Amino acid sequence: MSRYPDWTTILGVAIVIGVAQGAWRLRRIRREFADHRIARFFDWPIDDTGNPARFYWLEGVTRGDIENALHGRTDGRWGWLCRPVVRRGLVVANPVSWALTVYGATDGPLGLGFDDSALSYWGLLPIPLWFAVRRSVRLIADAPTDLLDERLVAVRDRTYLFSYRWLSFALGLLAAAVIVANDVVGDQSLDAVETQLALLTAVAYTAIWAIPALPSVSLAWTLRNERPPVPD
Repeated sequence: MSRYPDWTTILGVAIVIGVAQGAWRLRRIRREFADHRIARFFDWPIDDTGNPARFYWLEGVTRGDIENALHGRTDGRWGWLCRPVVRRGLVVANPVSWALTVYGATDGPLGLGFDDSALSYWGLLPIPLWFAVRRSVRLIADAPTDLLDERLVAVRDRTYLFSYRWLSFALGLLAAAVIVANDVVGDQSLDAVETQLALLTAVAYTAIWAIPALPSVSLAWTLRNERPPVPD
Protein backbone atom coordinates (compact mmCIF):
# COMPACT_ATOMS: atom_id res chain seq x y z
CA MET A 1 0.00 0.00 0.00
CA SER A 2 1.33 3.41 -0.93
CA ARG A 3 2.05 5.90 1.83
CA TYR A 4 0.73 8.69 -0.42
CA PRO A 5 -2.99 9.57 -0.73
CA ASP A 6 -4.68 8.88 -4.05
CA TRP A 7 -6.49 11.33 -6.33
CA THR A 8 -9.92 10.74 -4.72
CA THR A 9 -8.65 11.82 -1.30
CA ILE A 10 -7.08 14.98 -2.68
CA LEU A 11 -10.20 15.76 -4.74
CA GLY A 12 -12.45 15.29 -1.70
CA VAL A 13 -10.32 17.59 0.46
CA ALA A 14 -10.25 20.20 -2.32
CA ILE A 15 -14.06 20.10 -2.63
CA VAL A 16 -14.54 20.53 1.12
CA ILE A 17 -12.11 23.48 1.22
CA GLY A 18 -13.74 25.04 -1.86
CA VAL A 19 -17.25 24.76 -0.42
CA ALA A 20 -16.12 26.26 2.89
CA GLN A 21 -14.37 29.17 1.18
CA GLY A 22 -17.33 29.75 -1.13
CA ALA A 23 -19.77 29.85 1.78
CA TRP A 24 -17.57 32.26 3.71
CA ARG A 25 -17.13 34.55 0.70
CA LEU A 26 -20.85 34.46 -0.14
CA ARG A 27 -21.74 35.42 3.43
CA ARG A 28 -19.26 38.32 3.43
CA ILE A 29 -20.43 39.64 0.05
CA ARG A 30 -24.10 39.48 1.01
CA ARG A 31 -23.32 41.45 4.15
CA GLU A 32 -20.99 44.10 2.68
CA PHE A 33 -22.12 44.66 -0.93
CA ALA A 34 -25.47 45.42 -2.48
CA ASP A 35 -24.51 45.37 -6.17
CA HIS A 36 -22.48 43.25 -8.60
CA ARG A 37 -22.31 40.38 -6.15
CA ILE A 38 -21.48 37.79 -8.81
CA ALA A 39 -18.55 39.86 -10.07
CA ARG A 40 -17.29 40.39 -6.53
CA PHE A 41 -17.65 36.70 -5.72
CA PHE A 42 -15.31 35.77 -8.58
CA ASP A 43 -12.98 38.74 -7.86
CA TRP A 44 -13.70 40.37 -11.23
CA PRO A 45 -12.43 43.96 -11.10
CA ILE A 46 -14.95 46.81 -10.76
CA ASP A 47 -14.00 49.82 -12.88
CA ASP A 48 -14.27 53.52 -12.04
CA THR A 49 -17.93 53.65 -13.14
CA GLY A 50 -18.87 51.03 -10.57
CA ASN A 51 -19.51 48.32 -13.16
CA PRO A 52 -17.68 45.03 -13.67
CA ALA A 53 -14.72 45.43 -16.02
CA ARG A 54 -14.80 43.86 -19.47
CA PHE A 55 -13.58 40.27 -19.50
CA TYR A 56 -11.47 39.01 -22.42
CA TRP A 57 -12.39 35.34 -22.53
CA LEU A 58 -9.79 34.26 -25.07
CA GLU A 59 -6.91 35.85 -23.12
CA GLY A 60 -8.35 35.01 -19.69
CA VAL A 61 -7.94 38.56 -18.32
CA THR A 62 -10.06 41.62 -17.65
CA ARG A 63 -9.50 45.18 -18.74
CA GLY A 64 -9.35 46.33 -15.13
CA ASP A 65 -6.85 43.63 -14.23
CA ILE A 66 -4.45 44.69 -16.99
CA GLU A 67 -4.86 48.43 -16.38
CA ASN A 68 -4.41 48.07 -12.62
CA ALA A 69 -1.27 45.99 -13.13
CA LEU A 70 0.29 48.32 -15.71
CA HIS A 71 -0.37 51.41 -13.59
CA GLY A 72 0.99 49.85 -10.42
CA ARG A 73 -2.31 49.82 -8.54
CA THR A 74 -1.90 46.14 -7.62
CA ASP A 75 1.72 46.40 -6.48
CA GLY A 76 0.70 46.35 -2.85
CA ARG A 77 -0.54 42.79 -3.35
CA TRP A 78 1.54 41.41 -6.22
CA GLY A 79 4.44 43.84 -6.53
CA TRP A 80 6.91 41.47 -4.88
CA LEU A 81 6.54 39.13 -7.86
CA CYS A 82 7.96 41.88 -10.11
CA ARG A 83 11.28 42.07 -8.26
CA PRO A 84 14.26 41.07 -10.44
CA VAL A 85 15.35 38.24 -8.14
CA VAL A 86 11.82 36.80 -8.04
CA ARG A 87 11.52 36.96 -11.81
CA ARG A 88 14.82 35.13 -12.22
CA GLY A 89 13.62 32.51 -9.76
CA LEU A 90 10.38 32.01 -11.68
CA VAL A 91 12.28 31.70 -14.97
CA VAL A 92 14.19 28.77 -13.46
CA ALA A 93 11.38 27.31 -11.35
CA ASN A 94 8.85 26.89 -14.17
CA PRO A 95 11.01 24.66 -16.43
CA VAL A 96 12.16 22.72 -13.36
CA SER A 97 8.53 22.05 -12.42
CA TRP A 98 7.83 20.81 -15.96
CA ALA A 99 10.80 18.45 -15.81
CA LEU A 100 9.78 17.15 -12.38
CA THR A 101 6.23 16.51 -13.61
CA VAL A 102 7.58 14.29 -16.38
CA TYR A 103 10.06 12.71 -13.96
CA GLY A 104 7.14 11.80 -11.68
CA ALA A 105 5.90 9.33 -14.29
CA THR A 106 9.06 7.24 -13.89
CA ASP A 107 9.99 4.75 -11.20
CA GLY A 108 12.99 6.80 -10.12
CA PRO A 109 13.64 7.82 -6.52
CA LEU A 110 11.47 10.67 -5.22
CA GLY A 111 9.06 10.15 -8.11
CA LEU A 112 6.22 10.96 -5.65
CA GLY A 113 3.73 9.22 -7.90
CA PHE A 114 0.09 8.39 -7.24
CA ASP A 115 -1.15 4.81 -7.30
CA ASP A 116 -2.15 3.62 -10.78
CA SER A 117 -1.52 7.06 -12.26
CA ALA A 118 1.07 8.59 -14.54
CA LEU A 119 0.89 11.86 -12.60
CA SER A 120 2.55 12.69 -9.32
CA TYR A 121 2.73 15.31 -6.62
CA TRP A 122 5.24 17.14 -8.85
CA GLY A 123 2.30 17.78 -11.21
CA LEU A 124 0.90 20.30 -8.74
CA LEU A 125 3.91 22.63 -9.05
CA PRO A 126 3.30 24.07 -12.56
CA ILE A 127 -0.13 25.43 -11.60
CA PRO A 128 0.84 28.08 -8.99
CA LEU A 129 4.08 28.83 -10.84
CA TRP A 130 2.10 29.61 -14.01
CA PHE A 131 -0.10 32.10 -12.14
CA ALA A 132 2.95 33.61 -10.43
CA VAL A 133 4.97 34.16 -13.61
CA ARG A 134 1.93 35.75 -15.32
CA ARG A 135 1.69 38.23 -12.46
CA SER A 136 5.43 38.85 -12.44
CA VAL A 137 5.28 40.21 -16.00
CA ARG A 138 2.11 42.14 -15.18
CA LEU A 139 -0.02 39.94 -17.51
CA ILE A 140 1.58 41.56 -20.58
CA ALA A 141 1.96 38.24 -22.39
CA ASP A 142 -1.79 37.60 -22.08
CA ALA A 143 -3.04 41.17 -22.50
CA PRO A 144 -5.15 42.17 -25.53
CA THR A 145 -3.30 44.38 -28.01
CA ASP A 146 -5.64 47.34 -27.54
CA LEU A 147 -4.65 47.61 -23.86
CA LEU A 148 -0.90 47.90 -24.52
CA ASP A 149 1.23 50.64 -26.01
CA GLU A 150 3.46 50.12 -29.05
CA ARG A 151 6.58 49.31 -27.02
CA LEU A 152 4.87 46.59 -24.99
CA VAL A 153 3.20 45.15 -28.09
CA ALA A 154 6.61 44.91 -29.79
CA VAL A 155 8.16 43.27 -26.72
CA ARG A 156 5.26 40.85 -26.41
CA ASP A 157 5.40 39.90 -30.12
CA ARG A 158 9.15 39.25 -29.98
CA THR A 159 8.58 37.12 -26.90
CA TYR A 160 5.98 34.97 -28.64
CA LEU A 161 8.28 34.49 -31.64
CA PHE A 162 11.18 33.48 -29.41
CA SER A 163 9.03 31.20 -27.24
CA TYR A 164 7.38 29.18 -29.93
CA ARG A 165 10.52 28.95 -32.01
CA TRP A 166 12.15 27.12 -29.12
CA LEU A 167 8.94 25.17 -28.50
CA SER A 168 8.96 23.81 -32.06
CA PHE A 169 12.65 22.91 -31.64
CA ALA A 170 11.95 21.09 -28.36
CA LEU A 171 9.00 19.18 -29.82
CA GLY A 172 11.15 18.09 -32.74
CA LEU A 173 13.81 16.75 -30.37
CA LEU A 174 11.16 14.99 -28.29
CA ALA A 175 9.67 13.31 -31.37
CA ALA A 176 13.12 12.22 -32.52
CA ALA A 177 13.92 10.83 -29.06
CA VAL A 178 10.70 8.79 -29.00
CA ILE A 179 11.43 7.34 -32.46
CA VAL A 180 15.01 6.45 -31.57
CA ALA A 181 13.97 4.91 -28.25
CA ASN A 182 11.44 2.66 -29.94
CA ASP A 183 13.96 1.53 -32.56
CA VAL A 184 16.79 0.95 -30.09
CA VAL A 185 14.87 -0.71 -27.27
CA GLY A 186 12.39 -2.62 -29.38
CA ASP A 187 10.72 -3.94 -26.23
CA GLN A 188 7.00 -4.39 -26.77
CA SER A 189 6.25 -6.04 -23.42
CA LEU A 190 3.31 -4.90 -21.35
CA ASP A 191 5.55 -3.11 -18.84
CA ALA A 192 7.33 -1.22 -21.63
CA VAL A 193 4.02 -0.12 -23.18
CA GLU A 194 2.68 1.02 -19.80
CA THR A 195 5.88 2.98 -19.15
CA GLN A 196 5.62 4.71 -22.52
CA LEU A 197 1.95 5.57 -21.94
CA ALA A 198 2.76 6.98 -18.49
CA LEU A 199 5.49 9.20 -19.91
CA LEU A 200 3.26 10.40 -22.76
CA THR A 201 0.48 11.20 -20.28
CA ALA A 202 2.88 13.18 -18.09
CA VAL A 203 4.24 15.03 -21.13
CA ALA A 204 0.71 15.89 -22.32
CA TYR A 205 -0.25 17.16 -18.86
CA THR A 206 2.94 19.20 -18.65
CA ALA A 207 2.23 20.75 -22.05
CA ILE A 208 -1.14 22.00 -20.76
CA TRP A 209 0.71 24.33 -18.38
CA ALA A 210 4.06 24.77 -20.13
CA ILE A 211 2.78 26.03 -23.49
CA PRO A 212 0.65 28.90 -22.06
CA ALA A 213 3.38 29.74 -19.54
CA LEU A 214 6.24 29.82 -22.04
CA PRO A 215 5.62 33.40 -23.30
CA SER A 216 5.39 34.68 -19.73
CA VAL A 217 8.59 32.85 -18.77
CA SER A 218 10.42 34.34 -21.75
CA LEU A 219 9.03 37.78 -20.95
CA ALA A 220 10.11 37.45 -17.32
CA TRP A 221 13.66 36.86 -18.56
CA THR A 222 13.44 39.86 -20.89
CA LEU A 223 12.05 42.15 -18.18
CA ARG A 224 14.06 40.64 -15.33
CA ASN A 225 15.77 43.95 -14.47
CA GLU A 226 12.74 46.22 -14.84
CA ARG A 227 11.15 47.33 -11.62
CA PRO A 228 7.42 48.00 -11.26
CA PRO A 229 6.40 51.69 -11.36
CA VAL A 230 5.62 53.42 -8.11
CA PRO A 231 1.82 53.86 -7.82
CA ASP A 232 0.44 57.36 -7.72
